[in-house]
Amino acid sequence: MIGNYQQYIERMTKSFDKTTKSLIPYYALQMTRGTSKPRILDVGIGSGVVGQAIRQVLPEAVICGIDMVQKNIDNAPEGIYDELFCVKLQEIDRVPMKMDFDVVIFSSVLHEIGSYAERDRFAIYHITDALKITYSILKAGGHVIIRDGLASSYQADVPLSLRTKEDFAAFRRFIKERPVAEFDSYSREELMRRLDEDPLRMPNNVIREFLCTWTWGPASWPREIEERFCYMTFWEWQKSISEAGFRLTVNVESYEEYPRYFAKIVDGYELDTPIIGVFVGEKL
Repeated sequence: MIGNYQQYIERMTKSFDKTTKSLIPYYALQMTRGTSKPRILDVGIGSGVVGQAIRQVLPEAVICGIDMVQKNIDNAPEGIYDELFCVKLQEIDRVPMKMDFDVVIFSSVLHEIGSYAERDRFAIYHITDALKITYSILKAGGHVIIRDGLASSYQADVPLSLRTKEDFAAFRRFIKERPVAEFDSYSREELMRRLDEDPLRMPNNVIREFLCTWTWGPASWPREIEERFCYMTFWEWQKSISEAGFRLTVNVESYEEYPRYFAKIVDGYELDTPIIGVFVGEKL
């Protein structure tokens, strides 16, 4: 993890109550009714804000957390987590933790697993593989709760009118510095060539991902440029969850406050579909 990570953590924490993240403790409560001391795993604890929210609604729960950043483990809020380990989900079998969870939570984390994969970065199968691991550590009848970014199913080119020279320079830099040479089916060379066209038109998901990157500002650029937040479409998320073996019980879409954030960067661009998805899958 690179860039101004502390700033990123602080912003994610402050936004909790204003976003669909606030649905996570509600679903955790609903999915564990009648269960004494439910075991809950928070994957990618970050600042620990999800764990804190879970502890408020389920004070008797056994809450475990993992994160690949040791600093997050060291700075986790006291009295929230019963067990903490610095480990990747893919290596969770290496830690001495009882693998029989009632709920596993991914709050804006699954897209990071695919974004930082050692090969085939941004491939859909990374998400499915992570969910298969999740399935294996859940009890029968257990649930996975996911909150993450959505790509648009509308792939056509759309007009792009950036508000400032700084925004345009950031967009050029975004195309140039993406960690893979292609964005969906569009090559870096093709997108760079289009930058000189007037009027400027770009693939819808390229614009969407750029806005998600740039809305965090220059300080967070080194981290955000490495990730693809709008990882899959709503339907691709549902398919991946089902292919991992889960029965989908909840699927929610939201725009949250992203239109307001984006309007500060680009003129006239409207999100054609929601940008956040919340899903709950049940292990049969």
